[in-house]
Amino acid sequence: MDWLIWLVGAVVVALLAVVTYAETRRPPPPVAPTRRPAKVASVEPDLMEPLRQALRKVGHGELQVVAWSPIPAGVRATLRVPSKVMCRSNAQQGLSGWDAEKIAVALAEVTGQDICSDWVQLEKTSAAGTYELTVVGEDVMARTIPFVDQPEWADVSEPRIYGYRLDGEPYRMRINTHSTCAGATGSGKTAFLHAELAEETRTRNLAVWVAGTWKLYDLVAGWVEPYADTGLPLPLDWVASGQRDTVDTLVALLRIARWRQCQPMAERDGFTTIIIHLDEASYPLRNRVTRGEYMGVEHTASQLAAKIAQGAGSARVWIKFASQRGVSDHLGDQGADTRANAGYTAIFRTRDPDDVGRLTGDHKLLAPRHAGEYLLSSDAAPVRLKVPYLQSVDPNQPRLHAGLTVADVAWSRRHFTCGLDAGSAAAAGPEYARRHVRMDAAMRAYLTGSEIEAVGPSAAHRAGYDQAMKSLKLTKGVA
Repeated sequence: MDWLIWLVGAVVVALLAVVTYAETRRPPPPVAPTRRPAKVASVEPDLMEPLRQALRKVGHGELQVVAWSPIPAGVRATLRVPSKVMCRSNAQQGLSGWDAEKIAVALAEVTGQDICSDWVQLEKTSAAGTYELTVVGEDVMARTIPFVDQPEWADVSEPRIYGYRLDGEPYRMRINTHSTCAGATGSGKTAFLHAELAEETRTRNLAVWVAGTWKLYDLVAGWVEPYADTGLPLPLDWVASGQRDTVDTLVALLRIARWRQCQPMAERDGFTTIIIHLDEASYPLRNRVTRGEYMGVEHTASQLAAKIAQGAGSARVWIKFASQRGVSDHLGDQGADTRANAGYTAIFRTRDPDDVGRLTGDHKLLAPRHAGEYLLSSDAAPVRLKVPYLQSVDPNQPRLHAGLTVADVAWSRRHFTCGLDAGSAAAAGPEYARRHVRMDAAMRAYLTGSEIEAVGPSAAHRAGYDQAMKSLKLTKGVA
């Protein structure tokens, strides 16, 4: 039987050899061809090739275009300065706003069309030796951008849209910060304030105050008139008109801040954030006559405002100023200290050609040309923005679009009212308790009344001044 076992084993081995040989000789099964992605043709925008030519014309042909993308009406490119260029002893260390002007001139030559200086924007990025160059072929900042409302609660920590950049991208920033705003009449400063108020009045746990002595009704009419005789609370927690009441709001804010800062850390949760706007701030802040008592000492409005800007932020109290120029004395004697604590400054078109350099530190930046166009100066590099326009309700103002008006947004805020927490309301004092909280005949008379408080020296002070001047003239005559 052993021979039979060996015979079967030999047959099996032979069969395995035959099968293995057949498998090795069999052609491999057909493989489905790999589908390669279609090569998309690179269609560059009209300005990309002229931009490369312009860079060569101004001596920046060695700049590396590491990325680019089309944008509405233009192109945005990321440029990198090669190390060999940076290391040249005669090379300028980095690019500046003047290089943007040279590129604009070269682009005009290459394209054969007029290129405005502010159509070319050059910004330093955080990466070493890298810049972002934005070029548009039309006057983008001349456009009107309708304000788009979001009628839903937002948290105070959520960044909000403060405007749109040259490339059409929205620029966001937090609202809970001290700030200043400078702009001449018709520059778009009021539109900026309305956009701020629209964002603030939909913020949970935030009370909005507005105070001033000049044109206050012009600012707040659209926010309060829709509530006339409705009995509904206003979207603005406190509207203070006149020098006396403006000073009272500042004193109340300091009282609130001091009370909050005296509370144990474990009990500070739940405080209502407060933002106060001082429109045409130069009028109340340059007044040295009307004073408010805080901690037993009489203070001017400028002194009170500076104290708020310097020390009330930790108590969730923020102050925002708007004036027609960017000089510190427009914010009173303490204006320099106030500006030093501003989280951002919005610079619209003003009558002072030095405002841009003074407020941004860059005297080569071009001043805004159009209404609603402004430079936002903060901790980062200045940014050129266009504020979205919330249509005015003033019939004397032109209708720039068919979108929302201030009154439309104000009326939608009837479901978003927010007042002070009980402890802060008590700390604010009796002036806060007596404020107007409904839009009725009494408040309209308060805002539009003919009784105007004097903002200059008192009669007794003026009489003393006149007597002193008369004595001075007599003395000079004797001499």
